Amino acid sequence: MEYVAQVNGVTYYNDSISTIPEATIAAIKSVDNTKTVMIGGMDRHINYDVIIEFIKNHQDLNYILSYESGLRIYKEVEELSCCTYKTDMKEALAYAKEITPAGSACLFSPAAASYGYFKNFEDRGEVFKQMVLQIG
Repeated sequence: MEYVAQVNGVTYYNDSISTIPEATIAAIKSVDNTKTVMIGGMDRHINYDVIIEFIKNHQDLNYILSYESGLRIYKEVEELSCCTYKTDMKEALAYAKEITPAGSACLFSPAAASYGYFKNFEDRGEVFKQMVLQIG
């Protein structure tokens, strides 16, 4: 996990390396003031039950789900007011900026592979960091 920046009182973290649900859950638990989590990427058809259950049990956080895997997860939790679907990282980050309160953190932790959208997880993380630095 990588600290990116604090923008308008929100601390942004890049955890693009988290490509499975368990890694994303661990990342969420490791940042005490997480309020918004950006999840989603290529759908490798892995089991997402553990993160779906986590979301249902932690509705105090905002979840922004994107791309194929995000849509798959969203279909299981769309009735929850804490969850929304945005097409891609650009839309997700713009929404995160709107809903994440100052003094808290926004965590980019996809729980999915980057392929099909980015060269690899490093590239995906770099794109996220560049976008965060541009929203200030």
